[in-house]
Amino acid sequence: MKILVVRPDAIGDVVLMIPLINSIKAAYPDAEIYTLQQPYTIPILEKHPAVTAVIPDWRKMGKAGWISGFRAYVRYIKSFGFEMVFLPYLEPYYLMLSMMAGIKIRVGDGNKLLLKLFLTHPVSQSFRNVILHETEQSARLVWGVKPETVLDLTMNLVSSEESLAEARGLLEANQVD
Repeated sequence: MKILVVRPDAIGDVVLMIPLINSIKAAYPDAEIYTLQQPYTIPILEKHPAVTAVIPDWRKMGKAGWISGFRAYVRYIKSFGFEMVFLPYLEPYYLMLSMMAGIKIRVGDGNKLLLKLFLTHPVSQSFRNVILHETEQSARLVWGVKPETVLDLTMNLVSSEESLAEARGLLEANQVD
């Protein structure tokens, strides 16, 4: 099974998506999990053990403008053969992209009433609920398709030695211990 997780926004939001990815892997251990995100956030997940590959978001890159660009983007996403998509970043554009790419199982926030109509598995999410952290809210999307899944809320951010050395160099250059 090939699964897509769409999170084309900022660094912090991509980091907060890690427990969702871990929970998807717990629910579907043999699945190939791909993420769709902004190019500058790719290093955050490209080495994550549950992620097969990271797809740069053509929209954020300016490659999917106008109708012809969007059609090309649809064909590109369709070429992967995804069977399921998780949309923790539920926006009409990405929902339409998923639908037009033929992804049959679409999981997202059921509280977005108009968009809910186009989800196959809407999950009620309440980000005003101060009892649950956003990471748990997002991970609970898995329950929309596999309610028996034990969520894996591990925040395992994986970095390469090269990235860590670069970070150490920046800290040292700025005299930060």
